[in-house]
Amino acid sequence: MKEDRILKSTEAFQESYQPVAVLDDDAIYSHCSDIFYHECSAVFHDSDGAVMEADEYLKSNNIAQTGQRFDQHIVGVALELLTEPATPALGCSISARSFLKDGWWKEQLNMLADRPDIAGRLILEIHDVEEFRKAPSIMLLLNRLRKAGCLLALEDFGIGHSSFHAMMTIDPDIIKINKSFLWRVDSGFRYRDAYHHLVGLARTIAPIVVAEGVESYSHLKAALKSGATHGQGNVLGVSQMSLPHQSTVQGNRKGKKSNLLEKASDVGGQCHD
Repeated sequence: MKEDRILKSTEAFQESYQPVAVLDDDAIYSHCSDIFYHECSAVFHDSDGAVMEADEYLKSNNIAQTGQRFDQHIVGVALELLTEPATPALGCSISARSFLKDGWWKEQLNMLADRPDIAGRLILEIHDVEEFRKAPSIMLLLNRLRKAGCLLALEDFGIGHSSFHAMMTIDPDIIKINKSFLWRVDSGFRYRDAYHHLVGLARTIAPIVVAEGVESYSHLKAALKSGATHGQGNVLGVSQMSLPHQSTVQGNRKGKKSNLLEKASDVGGQCHD
């Protein structure tokens, strides 16, 4: 694939990769979990060396309007990596606003339609879902991407009324619960019950529900008890600047959505290094 990057990496900007892993007893007792996919995201290093996520960096520097270019860059990086068969499935966190100007996406869609082996390993994690109310045409493009074989994930579920509307509109393959809910479960039973019910609601819509923010052993236990099928956080795997080339997605896949989802439901035996 011809390299077509919107932005070039600098000393301050890098891609990072964090696994989304199966939640099961092995994750609790053996520190061993099957990896579903790796989320590819952008991180910045400020003048003091502190690491900032892309959204935080853009907002703090008052350049949030360039977010669409960063989304395109991250997706472009993922697509380039996925041309290699050894690359594991990759997720890209992108704003729904990035689909408003769809010329760039249509070009990628044409490629994905011809490369089901790539489309079947690409997960589009969508946030800023209030845009769905403003531009219903976004769904036309998302449906074409899904038809090509991509998986659609609803990110930051539970934040704002729009996330519930988007859940019904997108009919996502994956729902990721905003980490703030998991981080409150140690504060009392009502927060634990609320988290349990939120996960339960998500599972009525999507076969895969990811607990974000699994940063401690108590978070891991709470996420597993809630019924979440997968988790993401430092306990399950820290972000890395280089992508591991050991994937749970093996064999000659044909890019069908069911393949990756079926694999996600398997309890494998791969351990984190």
